[in-house]
Amino acid sequence: MGIRGIPANFGGSETVVEEMGALHASQGWDIVAYCRSHNSTTDARIYKGVRRVILPSINRLSLDTPVHSLLSTLHAGLRNTADVIHYHGVGNAMFIPIARLFGKKTIVTVDGFDWRRPKWGSVAKWVLRRSYGWCVRWADAVVSDNQPVYEYFKTEFGRETDIVYYGTDLDFVPGDDGLREFNLRPRDYFLYVGGLIPDKGVHVLVDAYRKMTTDKKLVIIGDTPYFSKYAERLRSNGDPRIVFTGFLYGAKCRQILQRAYAYIHPLLSDGTSPSLLQSMAAGNCVIASDLPETLGVVRGATLTFAAGNSDDLRQKMIWALAHPEEVEQYRIRARERIEAQFTWPIVAGQYAEIYRRVGSRP
Repeated sequence: MGIRGIPANFGGSETVVEEMGALHASQGWDIVAYCRSHNSTTDARIYKGVRRVILPSINRLSLDTPVHSLLSTLHAGLRNTADVIHYHGVGNAMFIPIARLFGKKTIVTVDGFDWRRPKWGSVAKWVLRRSYGWCVRWADAVVSDNQPVYEYFKTEFGRETDIVYYGTDLDFVPGDDGLREFNLRPRDYFLYVGGLIPDKGVHVLVDAYRKMTTDKKLVIIGDTPYFSKYAERLRSNGDPRIVFTGFLYGAKCRQILQRAYAYIHPLLSDGTSPSLLQSMAAGNCVIASDLPETLGVVRGATLTFAAGNSDDLRQKMIWALAHPEEVEQYRIRARERIEAQFTWPIVAGQYAEIYRRVGSRP
């Protein structure tokens, strides 16, 4: 619960549920994913072995998740669809007391410091800030997806949480349909994949790139259903070298990801980013903002710049253009880092142990 649904067509949490749920289902687990009707691309009741329950919500930024999570919690309780409820996102902690009334065990995955994200208003930030304490008080298990979140729970609340990172796959997708659709050549563009929202720092990337003199393009894959004015400001930057593809998933996205010169990760607020992991798995040289959550993942396998500093980012991009041999070494390091810790079988196995532990409690 807490996701928009599967098949994944929005963000990282959806990808986690799709990939991990499919693995668990293949191992005999009975997995149910709650999906939002306005975000659902199929009416199929089973997808990759995972049962889908489609419920409505209110398609507005501040209401979408809480309304859907409330309805999902009530549905799981009244229809008895689950022994253990796994909420994705700390804000869902407010619904744990309802789940407990129905006798459900609960797990909450926390992917960052949500109250710091620029996209939220004051009321949402107030709720999100207090949700961390609600997790500690009510949840049967809390999962941190990065070291800074783990340290926060330990320092602030004295709570030892599980740490489970996001995963990714290592498969190479053949073909060049995605490149041809957007008139791209291999290793001839910088790339960003993610939402066009302030948290992601896309404006920092656009500002840095526009001040560069280079024939390499900047490709931005993603869009937003909520921050239309922000997205429009990005698109109206006046630089013809910048290519906005809109939402793009599947093989075409992966083909473009695998053939970038360098992947830019400009986030201003972050957990363990699926797009970062996928870009590293694809063998990219990554230039990432130096957020603690990001540094805990990359551990020297990428170039970094000062978060929010477009001049520093520009300098690192210029350095990458001038040092192609070093760029190749960063590609190797990134792939090796993923192979060591961030594959889906590793992640699925870690969550399976948490499910068994929580589900076996009286």
